[in-house]
Amino acid sequence: MEAEQEQHEPQNSDSMEAEQEQHELQNDDQRARETSYKKRNPTVMKKANELSQLCNIPVCVISYGPDGNVDTWPESRDDVVELLNKYKEHNDEKLFEMRLNSLKTKLCVMKNRIQLLENKKRKWCNNNNNNSTTGIPNNNNYYDQVGSSSGSSRAKVARAYKLMNNEYY
Repeated sequence: MEAEQEQHEPQNSDSMEAEQEQHELQNDDQRARETSYKKRNPTVMKKANELSQLCNIPVCVISYGPDGNVDTWPESRDDVVELLNKYKEHNDEKLFEMRLNSLKTKLCVMKNRIQLLENKKRKWCNNNNNNSTTGIPNNNNYYDQVGSSSGSSRAKVARAYKLMNNEYY
């Protein structure tokens, strides 16, 4: 028993050491991120200021630090909120415009399809009306035969189908 306990103790201490090393690496990583953020964030804010002044444009920077603090440029919260609202309005208008253009395109495609179908229908009707040797009655003849008959709409549809397929009753 004592030998087994001695074997387990080194494994426990090895695993504890490994966990400690991993924890230290994570802490080192966290410290490195914090240090990097503290060094670079002022530079980013300075560049935002330069961009705003040199190009005479509104600029906003919002950064969340590793400690959870929020840094903004410009420092005035009202200026940041105003700029964010402008951005949102612009985005909403742009989205609306994109959707409207998409609908216009779909409408144009549908109109073209309708025109093509109407042209096909016109050609088909002209061919059938001018070609009496086909044995297919013209559309008016269908209407006369189906419309004047008595019965339900379903029966009329069935008779029209038979007439169109040369299945006279």
